[in-house]
Amino acid sequence: YGPVVEEPVAVSIDMKEIDRAYVAYGPNVLIDLSVEDARYTVYMRHMSIDRLRREPMHIEFFAPNLKVEIHAAIPIVVVGQPANTDGVVTYGRETIDVRGLPANLPAVFEVDVTGFETIDQAIHLRDLTIPDGVEVLTDLEEMIVKLSAPQRVAVEDVAEEAAA
Repeated sequence: YGPVVEEPVAVSIDMKEIDRAYVAYGPNVLIDLSVEDARYTVYMRHMSIDRLRREPMHIEFFAPNLKVEIHAAIPIVVVGQPANTDGVVTYGRETIDVRGLPANLPAVFEVDVTGFETIDQAIHLRDLTIPDGVEVLTDLEEMIVKLSAPQRVAVEDVAEEAAA
């Protein structure tokens, strides 16, 4: 379904293949879907999972107008391991709100924490490279990830709380 599709079309697809694509590329990647004599450029908008078998049951494909800007929440993917292994990577956001033509939107924003060497070192949205044609709607000062000192709880405190 979508603005370029006159009537929603029901299709039958190998769900294991779609699941592999969803895991590999995520929901924000444009894919070409051929249905009978028509070809659509679509997003995988929503996937329903069978809770018992943990397999995909249903997926919604959305065919946007490729000439009209859309709003999207692009996931943040953290990669790498901090150089400082004493810290804990904490997350400020899971997604970044953007607007742009569907073909210009990235599938994910990758944030590399390999260079984290000191506690309280952080990456903010302003530090990311934003693709041309993409407008960020989230505040550029927002913290994406930070290397934090681990929280330490004294054993006596835990024992006192348990006794109370």
